[in-house]
Amino acid sequence: MKTKIVMLLMAGALILAGQAQAGSYSPDGWGMPIRFHITDYDQGTIWVTDAGGNPDPGFYGDPRVAGDGYINAPGDDPALIPYGADNIILKPGALNEDTWGIVNIDQVRPAEVDEVHYNLEPQFSVPDLWGTGDDNVELWGIFYGNTDKWLFVSPTGGQQVVGSGGEFEVWAQPLGTFEGVNGSVGDKQFGSAQRLDYNKYAGIGYDAAGNPIAGATLMLSGEAADG
Repeated sequence: MKTKIVMLLMAGALILAGQAQAGSYSPDGWGMPIRFHITDYDQGTIWVTDAGGNPDPGFYGDPRVAGDGYINAPGDDPALIPYGADNIILKPGALNEDTWGIVNIDQVRPAEVDEVHYNLEPQFSVPDLWGTGDDNVELWGIFYGNTDKWLFVSPTGGQQVVGSGGEFEVWAQPLGTFEGVNGSVGDKQFGSAQRLDYNKYAGIGYDAAGNPIAGATLMLSGEAADG
């Protein structure tokens, strides 16, 4: 299963742009720009031919995305078929969803901005702004609604994807909340069983019954651009 980081990168970009943080949790001293350390539990589509095989190396366009056309790689592969996305729950009015997942943010650091390439470089000489447990808080998020737009298949079979759209929400909540709902994290890969709605995952802002978690705050939400 491929890993996508479009939403995560956009989350950082929105914070860098100084978007207002919703809710009551107001981190002290989080000046711009900042850099997250993120663990991603991704549920992403892979692409196969109608026979179930991996496409030939080259570029492909998702035929479901209007206006992008369709470019077939060398060879005679038929149109591609999305496969493997786990427990798709469409937002009302959405075209499709190729990727969703959850993230844990366990560190926030100051960063410098490369004004030419807009890259973030961490400042290792300064202390962290925040880490899991500070203020008795943990940060978890959900990202959803990403549509694959272009696909590159490498000669070794790997798939690199350019995504379109997608949204995310990051919650600040009392330390231990997520494990209180889902059990010990460890190396567990979290899947669809705990997904309550297109933008809700048990243990992130809501309990297993879909009720708001006491003390949880929607700290950041936004939409991702193509990339």
